[in-house]
Amino acid sequence: MVLSFAGWKRRGHQVHRSIAALAPGDPLTLRETTAGHRELQDRSGTPVARLAKDYRFPAGMRLRSAEVRAIVGWTRELSDPKYRDRSRCESWEVVVPRLVFEPEWLPPLPTRQPRHVPGSSSSACSRSDNGMDRTS
Repeated sequence: MVLSFAGWKRRGHQVHRSIAALAPGDPLTLRETTAGHRELQDRSGTPVARLAKDYRFPAGMRLRSAEVRAIVGWTRELSDPKYRDRSRCESWEVVVPRLVFEPEWLPPLPTRQPRHVPGSSSSACSRSDNGMDRTS
């Protein structure tokens, strides 16, 4: 994951509102940009996360589904010093996805319906599918 993805956008940018509206279990869609980046989008098509350039799917596998696993807080100070100058805000939220893979040789299965996780926390620090703060 590119942990600084949302931090590259100013505080009022749509990405911050879109991430704030997400909850664990919400579906995500993978899209490759014209620049070759692989971004995860919310239901409305807003990019909310980016996969690292060097990330590769497991050999012989394809992505079956993606959903929000958790949302955690990140800061400019926690970022690698060589990327800090790109940050346009001091803190932001990062979408932690759950990626499900299946063998490429299998015929594609129907996409499962998104689920809502009751009792999810809306803490700005961490939101996970079990409602527990995983940053402490």
